[in-house]
Amino acid sequence: MRAAHRAGLLSAATLIFAQSRAGAHPRLLVLEPQEQQPRRSLVEALRFQLRETTEVEVSPERLAPSSAALRINRATEVVNSAHARFAVWLEATDDVAGAPGFLLYVVGGRSGRAVVEVVRLPAATDGPDVDRALALKVSEIVESALDADKPAFGSALNAPAAPRVARALPVSPKNSSVSPKNSSVNPRNLPVSPKKKPEPEPPPLPPDQVELMVGGVVLSPAGSMNGQLGFRLGLGYVVQTALLQLEVDGSGELLTPQSSSTENGRVRTTEQSFAVGFGILSRGQTQLGAALEGSMRWLHAEGYFGREKTGTAMMLVPTLRLGPELRTALWRQAWLSLSAGGEWTPVERLFSLADAPIADLGRWRADAVLSFVVSIR
Repeated sequence: MRAAHRAGLLSAATLIFAQSRAGAHPRLLVLEPQEQQPRRSLVEALRFQLRETTEVEVSPERLAPSSAALRINRATEVVNSAHARFAVWLEATDDVAGAPGFLLYVVGGRSGRAVVEVVRLPAATDGPDVDRALALKVSEIVESALDADKPAFGSALNAPAAPRVARALPVSPKNSSVSPKNSSVNPRNLPVSPKKKPEPEPPPLPPDQVELMVGGVVLSPAGSMNGQLGFRLGLGYVVQTALLQLEVDGSGELLTPQSSSTENGRVRTTEQSFAVGFGILSRGQTQLGAALEGSMRWLHAEGYFGREKTGTAMMLVPTLRLGPELRTALWRQAWLSLSAGGEWTPVERLFSLADAPIADLGRWRADAVLSFVVSIR
């Protein structure tokens, strides 16, 4: 009688342990390629997003550099040997335009099957917000797979679960010529779960930037004076919005001297300016926009009759400039900018000797500015 009682207790304990193990969360292994630095912030983001459905562990396995097919096969072996349910890893990549991004791999326990998600990053952006967005994408894939594995009400508990991980890269280890950039994997092949999923978060905006601008200026002839060349140096602050890039900047210009002569004498002028501007640009690798700029130009004139200097004059002239701007990305944090516009001043810039007009700088002239722009923060 006592032996039967002990046997009953042992059976009950075994049943409770089996039920406890059956109710445990499936495990997801985070793998890391050997050629990349570990992303610990991604692991924390995954644990937060999957805290109610999946246990996230960092695998000691480091994926050796190889083709996508061999890495998927190796990840499948690691999942099966560790009795886990999923494995996930990232591979850094660039598109044809050089924009940074990631290939996100999610692998189940079936050989040759994976979900590959291409995740693009805004320019010059990588950090915790990106890790949260990647973790949310993994959460959607994993939870959809777990929902598909649940048996229908009333079916046998040991019925085979429907495979959830999408078909991708169906190659054998002998054929490893598949490249992840040419993969035809489509995450939309995943079956739709009746469970309502949270709306994906929009990609994070790039941080505000400080820009250094160095360039050259070409000014058209005006009045009785010839055209000018100049050097421009500026500093700008850029604010990113969902659609546009807003910029406030300050700049200084040094221009080549000018000279104008008549029978009454000669006038030589030098010119410098300081400007404050506001610009609006579209976002992307190629940006188009417009800029409005106000400046104060300092003119210094010297009058000569023959070789004799007859006097000097100084003038502070306000100007207003408006024109379009085109930017194209050279690399991740550098752009080439071309701006053309018209400059107008309400002040008459006329210099005379003995009441005889000698130099007239006019009130309007066109200009073009070619600049190299680099982000310094």
